[in-house]
Amino acid sequence: MAHALSLPAPPIDLPDNKHKDDDLACMSPEYFHIEENRLRSFTSRWPVTFISPNVLARYGFYYVGTDDTVKCYFCRVEIGLWEPQDDVIQEHLRWSPYCPLLKKRPTNNVPLNANYLDAVPEPSFDTCGISVRHNSYAENADDRVRIDLDRLSGDSWSGASDISLSSAAGAAAASAGESEPMPSVGSGYPNYAIEADRLKSYEDWPTSLKQKPQQLSDAGFFYTGMSDRVKCFSCGGGLKDWEQEDDPWQQHAIWYSNCHYLQLMKGREFIQKCNELKEAASASSAASTSSAMSSASSQPSTDEGEDDAGGDRRVPSDGKICKICFVNEYNTAFMPCGHVVACAKCASSVSKCPLCQQPFINVLRLYLS
Repeated sequence: MAHALSLPAPPIDLPDNKHKDDDLACMSPEYFHIEENRLRSFTSRWPVTFISPNVLARYGFYYVGTDDTVKCYFCRVEIGLWEPQDDVIQEHLRWSPYCPLLKKRPTNNVPLNANYLDAVPEPSFDTCGISVRHNSYAENADDRVRIDLDRLSGDSWSGASDISLSSAAGAAAASAGESEPMPSVGSGYPNYAIEADRLKSYEDWPTSLKQKPQQLSDAGFFYTGMSDRVKCFSCGGGLKDWEQEDDPWQQHAIWYSNCHYLQLMKGREFIQKCNELKEAASASSAASTSSAMSSASSQPSTDEGEDDAGGDRRVPSDGKICKICFVNEYNTAFMPCGHVVACAKCASSVSKCPLCQQPFINVLRLYLS
């Protein structure tokens, strides 16, 4: 079996070359999007006789000039240590299952043969597809998730009743706490849907506060630039007057429990516990100041919205990695297409399904076994 030498990543303008060559040194920025140019990179230096340069070039690879290492122009995965039994397509999909070329998504590839992708298998339902795998807390191929559009409300932030995910098995699963209806997908501040953009807003954040920009950004908040006021990009809910023991995720859940981003990231159980904490603290505050309120003292600056913590992170098992960040485990399904390819954080930062490029109506949180 061949081995990946680097993880896949978005394509770059200039292919990363590790050898000197007159042709390659003078390449244009889009040099290796052309199959013929990828094939030329192998020339007489390719050391492996049992792996055809023609096949490698056909499916996105060019030779980097070191040992038997090749690199895909479209996903940037590097693969080497080839063995005689290795299949180029299978190894490519093994180490970079979301390569846009092999997933038959639009690219700037210029092939020598227009039918070059005929040998590439269609996307497997194990990773994505209309139906969710049977071992997840969602419907399987015999009982598929569907959207009840008749129950859409007029207020996109009004709560979980905006969109209902329903089916015969789904209703039973929901009653058992296994599936969670979500508020309708939307973003009050789409410019801050990506965490890195939220983080940039904290340039003038008061450094004396215990709550750090990374924590707040992770919880969905961006800095408004005024005092210690932050807002959630998804629900638009704001918080201010932060105290020492306030936790961003808990505050998001206490004040804005219907936030779609919060529910995707943390789940209803976390939100329920945070609200129980608030109720217990309110009940005891009549007699004395309760320590339970130490994490519920921030005051909201808007009327609606909610957020929730990310929880403990697990190392994704093989094949369950998010096909957008390649870091977290995928745990969401886009509706109505049903594709399962993204983690909750990445699903909240896009407006179309990254696989089929179709706009989605809702995102379903999955609990994979």
